Amino acid sequence: MGEKFDAIIVGGGPAGCAVGALLSKRGYKVALLEKEASVGGRASSFQHEGYTIDTGSHFAAAFEASGMKAIFEEVGAEMNMVPVTPTLMSFDLETRRYGPLTSKEKLGEDARDDYRAVRKIIKEMTREELEKREYHEISANEWISRVTSNPKVHDTFRRATGFAGASMSEVSAGAFIETMHDAWNSTHVVNYPAKGGCLSFSQALADRILANGGAVYTETAVKQVVIENGRVTGVKAIKTYSAGLTVTKIDFDAELVICAVPGSQLFSIVEKKALLPDLVSKVEAIIAEGTIYCGLLVGVKEELFDGFGDGQQFFQFTVGLASEHWHGLVTVPTYIDRSLAPPGRHYLICNSHGRLPLNRRNESAALHEKCLSALRGIWPGKFDENVEWLLRAEYMNVLYPPRIGRSGPFRPSLAPTGVHGLRIAGDYSYPCGSGYGSALKSARDCVSLIDSSATQTA
Repeated sequence: MGEKFDAIIVGGGPAGCAVGALLSKRGYKVALLEKEASVGGRASSFQHEGYTIDTGSHFAAAFEASGMKAIFEEVGAEMNMVPVTPTLMSFDLETRRYGPLTSKEKLGEDARDDYRAVRKIIKEMTREELEKREYHEISANEWISRVTSNPKVHDTFRRATGFAGASMSEVSAGAFIETMHDAWNSTHVVNYPAKGGCLSFSQALADRILANGGAVYTETAVKQVVIENGRVTGVKAIKTYSAGLTVTKIDFDAELVICAVPGSQLFSIVEKKALLPDLVSKVEAIIAEGTIYCGLLVGVKEELFDGFGDGQQFFQFTVGLASEHWHGLVTVPTYIDRSLAPPGRHYLICNSHGRLPLNRRNESAALHEKCLSALRGIWPGKFDENVEWLLRAEYMNVLYPPRIGRSGPFRPSLAPTGVHGLRIAGDYSYPCGSGYGSALKSARDCVSLIDSSATQTA
C-alpha cells in the first residue's frame, strides 16, 4: 500500500501541471509526479554560461483566446505576460527588406482586402462553429479556396502558419480555423513570460497544487500505472536522490490517474491491451509523425542589434528565401526578460520551421547550417564577430500535424480509455494549434470529463 491520493498526475509539463492545479482547486488531494529535477517537461530551461535558456516552446501563442489565461485565472496562478511586438514580421534575405508579412506592399491592395475578408470570417466564428465536424474532414486549402481564389492570400497563410511541417493540403480546415481564430481574438498573437522564461508556465501552476494542499514529486519516474479488473488503483514509481546515487521504489494509490506524458511514453507505463483499440490506433498515428526542431541557440553581444529593424527593438520575426520553400523563426527572449542573460548580452534562437521527421534525423546538420546561413545573411559581416557561444539544438517538437480527421471531435483527450479512472492529457492529445494552447486545452478537456463523471456518480 502506498500513500493515498484522490488523483495522481503523471508528467509535470504544462498539461500535467494545469490538470493538477484545476483538480486541486476543486478539492482533490493531488500528487503530481515528474521524472526530471523540475517541472516543465518539454517547456523547461537549462543554464549555460550564465544564461537561462528555454527548451522546446519559446513563447505562448494566443494566450487569451485559446483559454490559457482563463485557466491561470481560475486556479489563481499569477502569470505576468508581456506582449511580443512586432508579430508576423518578416525579413527577406534576398531583398533585405524587414516589415509586416501582410503589408499592403507585400500583398497589394486587392489581396490585402481578400486577406482581411478571410480574417473577418474566422475571427467572428463562434466556438460551436469551430467544432463543426465538417471542417475537420476537409483540408485548410480547400476551405480557403471556398472563401478566396487569390493566390497571394494562399501564400501568406502558407508562410505564416507552420502546423508541424504538414502542408495546408494535409492540415484539417478545423485546425487551421481554430488556430487563426485564437490568434486573431487575442489582444496580442504572441506573449512571453515577464520573468523566469517558459519554465514559469508550469511552475506557476505547480505552485497552486502545493498551495491547495497537494504534493509535487520531482525526480520521480512512474514505471507502471496499476490496473486491476479494468480499474486504476495507483502507480508504481522510482524516486531518485542525490543525482542518481540512491533509488527508492514508491507506490502511490489513487482511483484516478491522469497520464500527461508525451504520447511516445504513454505505452511504456500503460499496457496497450488495457486500452481501447481505437484510442491506441489514434495515439499511434499521431506519435508516428513526431518531428524534431533543429535550431541554433546563440549568445551574442548587445551591439549586434544596433540599428537593426529601423531602430525598433524586435522580439520575433520570420526569415525566408523567396526562391525556396524554407523559412526560419528568430526569437530574442532576452528583450523581454534581461535576467535571462548577463549584462550587455542577449541570446537568440533561430529555429528551422521545416520540422524534421524522426526517421530523417541525419538531415539535422543541413538545417543547422541553413539557420546559421540565415543569421549571417541578416547581419552580414557582423554576426560572427558578435557571437560568444553557439549551440546546435535538437528537441522534440511539441506540435503534431493536425491532419484531416485527427482534430476536433477526434482528439484523444476526449476519447474513452477503456479503463475506469484513467484519463489522458498532453499536447499530442489535442492536435490543434500552438504547443501551450494544445496542452492546456487538453487539460481543460480532461478535467471536464472528470467533472462530468463525478456529477453522474453523485
